[in-house]
Amino acid sequence: LLVKFLYKLLTKITFIFSDIYTVTSLSDKSLFKENEKIKLRPNWVYKTDPYDFDNRHTNRILSVGRLESQKNYEYFIKEFKNTKGNLTIDIYGSGQNLCSLKKLANELDVDLIIHENLSHDELAKIYLNYKFFITTSLYEGNPKTVLEAMSSGCIVLASNIPNHQELIQNTHNGYIYNLENKKLINLFLELNKDQSNLKKVSKNAFKEISDKNSIELLSSKTYKDYLSIIR
Repeated sequence: LLVKFLYKLLTKITFIFSDIYTVTSLSDKSLFKENEKIKLRPNWVYKTDPYDFDNRHTNRILSVGRLESQKNYEYFIKEFKNTKGNLTIDIYGSGQNLCSLKKLANELDVDLIIHENLSHDELAKIYLNYKFFITTSLYEGNPKTVLEAMSSGCIVLASNIPNHQELIQNTHNGYIYNLENKKLINLFLELNKDQSNLKKVSKNAFKEISDKNSIELLSSKTYKDYLSIIR
């Protein structure tokens, strides 16, 4: 409680004395009263040239993130129990839950491969090998991994939290699922049957993020922010 109070106090103080206060999501912006100081500046991504969607993995699922409770990987593994031999889950990340996740996957007969962290450039190439990217996060800010997956043409299946819903229009440029329903595996299997529709969703995801989150666009906006201060 003390830490939360101090963070809140710090936020108020910095807001009062700042010329511009940037937030990365509408959810964060809603925490403040409407004010000209507040600028919405989401995370950026490099523009990519997605490979042919047909040549990507169909029986491997990608996820990227810290191996911590926030990412909710236990849920992911439980949803895909008894799929070993048919599906593989690839997670790129590190964290304190490494051993417990491997143990759970072994107990539930899940083919889970946890890869070491990669550089941004190396990871950018990895996205292009997968059709599906799944995030099971309990909360996020403006999730960079989701943005990168969408900009790489991945089909993103994202938990129904506000910050995911800001990025994904369900069935148009990705899919939002309810964490409470516990039917993630059913959604995945159903989607995998209709490859022609997946191609459309992939293209929509790529275009949406390329148009709204490119580094060129956001660096230009940030530069204008600085110019507005010094003039």
